Amino acid sequence: MSAPTEPPALNVWVWAGALLVASAVLPLALGVGVDAPVLRSTVGILGQFSFAASMALFAWGWRGRGSVVAGRRTGVVALAVLAVFPLAMWLASGLADLAFGPQTTADDGRSWWGTVYQVVWIGAAALAAAEIWRAGVVPRPWNRVPAWGLLVVVGVGAITQVVSVSLVTGGAGDQLTLITLWQLSSLAMFVVPVALGVSAIVLGLRRTPPPTVQVFPPAA
Repeated sequence: MSAPTEPPALNVWVWAGALLVASAVLPLALGVGVDAPVLRSTVGILGQFSFAASMALFAWGWRGRGSVVAGRRTGVVALAVLAVFPLAMWLASGLADLAFGPQTTADDGRSWWGTVYQVVWIGAAALAAAEIWRAGVVPRPWNRVPAWGLLVVVGVGAITQVVSVSLVTGGAGDQLTLITLWQLSSLAMFVVPVALGVSAIVLGLRRTPPPTVQVFPPAA
């Protein structure tokens, strides 16, 4: 008779990866014929919480096992910020819209929220990617994938911003071009988390089955 030992620690990546994929797919559903306000809010909440749960699992693992940053404080804090800050900003924005109405002008007191969000998000993501690279928990070359993904998102976003401002300033603000640029940026924000989530799932499933320990009769 044999009893299985504890499952591999990094199997938690399968769940974290699935949640990360869900966080990207659920917001996409908002743009596919979902008109009911309650349903849109529900889908949005599920997407935000899926992302937060994914970052929490990557940071702490499950029962202290499976952290992609080996439990290092800097990496855990960075992933925790990625988990909590977007959710907090999303909730604050919703409450502000309910209290003061949707933002309609550039001089609205909430206009700086977007800038703060981008700075904090990029900083935390860069720190988390660096810690994953250095921790040595994720096998090579997979430990570099988060950094590559961040470069894609930030690079596409920066190019979109620069080109859009240049077109508008130069009086050549063709609407089709602007819409195409922003769609490319949105595509990057969708593809990168899906790719990272699928990578985590693949790594979790690739691990070998746990060995068995003989209980009875006693091993010789």
